[in-house]
Amino acid sequence: AVDDIKLTSKEPQTISFELKGLPAGKHTASIAGAEAEFTVYRPAELKVTGFTVEPESVMMGEAVKVKATVKNSGELPGGFESPLSFDGAELQVLKATVEPGEETVIEAEFVLDGRGQHTFALEGENRTVTAIAPARIEVTGLKLSKVYPKPKEAVTATVTVENSGDLPGNYTVVLSVNGTAAQQKEVTV
Repeated sequence: AVDDIKLTSKEPQTISFELKGLPAGKHTASIAGAEAEFTVYRPAELKVTGFTVEPESVMMGEAVKVKATVKNSGELPGGFESPLSFDGAELQVLKATVEPGEETVIEAEFVLDGRGQHTFALEGENRTVTAIAPARIEVTGLKLSKVYPKPKEAVTATVTVENSGDLPGNYTVVLSVNGTAAQQKEVTV
C-alpha cells in the first residue's frame, strides 16, 4: 500500500511502517538503502506428552501422585495452564512455563478419601485410580441355641462376622461368660 505523506515544515518527521503476517524465519527490511535484519519466531506450541497417576490403587486416605509432561515445540517460551479434574470437577489448574524445545514435568499430590474408582482428567486424557477400604470387621447377631438350658447342658453361641472393607482381615472372636473369656476363634473374612 502506498500512503502519501506531506511534509509541512523543515523539521524531520518520523515515519513508521507496520509489518504483519510474516512467516517465521529471518527477514531483512530496507528503506532508501538502509537495511535492518530481524527474526520472526514461531510462538510457543505446548502439548501434554505424558500424563500419569500413580499408584493406580491406594488405601483410602493415602496419596496419589499426578505427573504431566508438557513439551514446547515452538521457538518462544510459553505458559502452560490447564485444569486437572477429579471425578468430573475441576480440582486444580496445572501451570508451568516451558522454554522452547524443552519439556517440563508438573507434579501434584492428592489424598484419596473416598472409596472406589476415581478419574483424573487432563487435556482430554483420563486416568483411573482405585481407593481401597481396609478390612472393616463387624460382629453381629449373637444367638444362643437355648435360652433356658438345664445344668450342664450344652449351649451353642453363634454370631455373624462380616467384612465391609475391600481387603481381607483377621479377627479374634472371643466368647465371654459372665465377663470372663471362655473360648476364642480366629477368623479371616
